[in-house]
Amino acid sequence: MDRRNWILLLALAALWGASYLFIKIGLDDLSPAGIVFTRTALAAIVLLPVAIKRGGMAPLWRRAPALALLAAVQVAGPFLLISAGEQHIASSLAGILVAAAPIFTAIFAIWLDQAERLSTNGVIGVVIGILGVALLLGVEVDGSGLAGGLMVVLASVGYAIGGFALKRFFSGYQPLALVASTMTQALRSGGVSLSTSASGGR
Repeated sequence: MDRRNWILLLALAALWGASYLFIKIGLDDLSPAGIVFTRTALAAIVLLPVAIKRGGMAPLWRRAPALALLAAVQVAGPFLLISAGEQHIASSLAGILVAAAPIFTAIFAIWLDQAERLSTNGVIGVVIGILGVALLLGVEVDGSGLAGGLMVVLASVGYAIGGFALKRFFSGYQPLALVASTMTQALRSGGVSLSTSASGGR
């Protein structure tokens, strides 16, 4: 890679990793559902106007039910699980555990997508990754921390499944419009969860 791509990669890694720290900070004042609502609202506010202006939303609006399912599996569900999990584990551990998504992608590819199947070296890498995740859960956490860690690992399962769904059912759509649509649908899910949490707290 050239210098520009390295800079972009490092910037992306910094922003992605920092999100788990911001979730931990946000939990001081917000519930996990509130975190999901805030994250998706900010994303929708920024992305939706641009996506509408570029004209890529109309085809996706006709697939609202499928988008709602995708948003639940790949955005709202994982966001909620990570936020809930971080109530019990450190943000740094959450960032490491959620990186299990490629491991689950490789496992699910055996049944869902032959093109994504790994070589022998890839399989060895996946096995090492699974052992690493198990070691982290066994050594770093216990009790409620273990439950929190498993929530984050389950979130990575949602990311993996969502990736296959995107490839199979949503190829050919404008990426920006697709992200804006899923965030908007996830915002609705976050709003429902937030309302449910508020009702339960009264």
